[in-house]
Amino acid sequence: MPNGYWFCPIYCFRCESDTVNLEGNVQIVRIPPEFHTYLYEKSGSNFFRTVPFEVDWIISIPQREVHEIGESREVQMTQALEEMERIKDLTVDLITALRLSREGRVIPGLLMSASYPTGATPSFGGTTAWTSVSSLDFFVEESIYTFRQDDLTTINSLFKEITGWRNSGVLNHLEIPLYRFHSAYLGPIEERLVDQIIALESLYLNDPQELSYKLAMRTAYSLGNTREARNEIFNNMKKAYNYRSKIIHGNDPPTREQLRELVPRVEEYLRQSLKKYLLLLNEGNTMRRIQQELLDDSILEGGQ
Repeated sequence: MPNGYWFCPIYCFRCESDTVNLEGNVQIVRIPPEFHTYLYEKSGSNFFRTVPFEVDWIISIPQREVHEIGESREVQMTQALEEMERIKDLTVDLITALRLSREGRVIPGLLMSASYPTGATPSFGGTTAWTSVSSLDFFVEESIYTFRQDDLTTINSLFKEITGWRNSGVLNHLEIPLYRFHSAYLGPIEERLVDQIIALESLYLNDPQELSYKLAMRTAYSLGNTREARNEIFNNMKKAYNYRSKIIHGNDPPTREQLRELVPRVEEYLRQSLKKYLLLLNEGNTMRRIQQELLDDSILEGGQ
């Protein structure tokens, strides 16, 4: 068993099991008491009073030995940076899998190196790093992500697929929508809607004409299986686009009550759209073909 790990606390998250075993020896585990004490001492008691939920679980990734005797300092530095990128990518891929599986606020904190020598006092934080999807920007109005034991197979499979899509370059085609998908978990609800619409525009639009209508139509026919479902998605997307415009231009912006009703629906449209695009891209389709042929053909054929 290794004694070196990377720990990443995850906030607004609960789990039915104390240990979840995932691909690549990655685990979600209940936070060790020593690490919780370290976080408390490092952040201060006032910090824990400023967030709505204390951290109870962490992502745990075993460290990989990267140095060999006789290697130059430059080689060692390169290997260390590559290992850091590997750890950050695994963390982001797991958070992506969790967020794509269902709604919930799950937010990763700071990645910290941890050492658990046998029979010795553990140490933490020798090396730290933020991932591109980390934040300590908490909002009480958001829901907690709940990981259920029945989710294990689905999330583990999605986590493995996302890691594979990263290695094969599929994720590169969705850099903007994925970035905005994650960004929409952070900040005030008004900014979240703006990010969601930008992400959906990146998926469904390839020209600047009739944006709101084409975005609503393509989203509706991509996700809706019945006329009623497509009508609902179409109307919600038109409303979301209108709200986004009002937020940006400051012209009679929507209330937070209106946004709380709509934003979770738009988030789910984005979630389902990303999963659909990932599968289509993995099959060898290009973004242009998905947008101009597959989606528009579906519209012309009445959703068949």
